[in-house]
Amino acid sequence: MARTSDFPLPKPLDPARFAPPSAQEIQSAALPYRVTPAGLVEFLLITTRRARRWGLPKGKIPCTMSMAASAAKEAYEEAGVVGEIAPLSCTSYRKMKRGSNGRKILLEVWVYPLRVTESRASWPEQGHRQLRWCGAEDAVALLGEAILGPPIRQLCLGARNICQIRKD
Repeated sequence: MARTSDFPLPKPLDPARFAPPSAQEIQSAALPYRVTPAGLVEFLLITTRRARRWGLPKGKIPCTMSMAASAAKEAYEEAGVVGEIAPLSCTSYRKMKRGSNGRKILLEVWVYPLRVTESRASWPEQGHRQLRWCGAEDAVALLGEAILGPPIRQLCLGARNICQIRKD
């Protein structure tokens, strides 16, 4: 008969790895895009302030604004672009983030397409981030959020169709 001491005890789990987030936050993001004169659709990505990873302009939603309006505000503040924001989100995703105090925060991000009509010469966070216009496949690869692939590709097709209609 086996004794309890014959079986090794499992190692204790690291509570930092498996602990639930200490906070949850809902944010809205803009997915800025433009259609070039050649009919190509390009997306604007920005770097995050701390990690310098590629991402979308996003932020907390002021209680006085809609999620779409907040996304448009973030696009202006973080990337200096303005345009027509879609009233409905094209997707959402969740992501873990560490706050400046080290706490885990679960972000729920709602993404709104923004057709860029103007790039401003100056904007509030100018100099704090890098900006990059790129095609759909490069945008999907740089963002690293698989959930954004289908809406980016669909937006690409939709924007081309709209441009074709406007030209006719």
